[in-house]
Amino acid sequence: MSDLSPVIFDGHNDVLSGIFCAGGMSAASTFLEGRQGAIDAVKMRAGGFGGGFFAIYVPSSASSDFRQQEMTKPRYDLPLSEPVDRTGRLS
Repeated sequence: MSDLSPVIFDGHNDVLSGIFCAGGMSAASTFLEGRQGAIDAVKMRAGGFGGGFFAIYVPSSASSDFRQQEMTKPRYDLPLSEPVDRTGRLS
C-alpha cells in the first residue's frame, strides 16, 4: 500500500458478534488468520483499514419469550443487566 492510498474507517462493524456466534474464544483466532465475513485482520491490512467502531452485543439473561411478552404490553420495563465497573468485572 502506498502513502497515497486512502485510509479506510469503518463506522460500524459486527465482527465481534460474528466471532461470538461462531464459538466465542475458540473462534477468535479466525480474526487473525482470515475468516468468512466482511472483516478480519488479513482483509484489514490488505484494504488499508485505519480504524473503526466495533459493535458489541451483550446477550440478555431474560428469555426471548419473556422480552416479547413484556414488549407487547401497553407499558413495559425490562430489567437491566448488572453494571460493569471500570475493571470489567460485574459489581
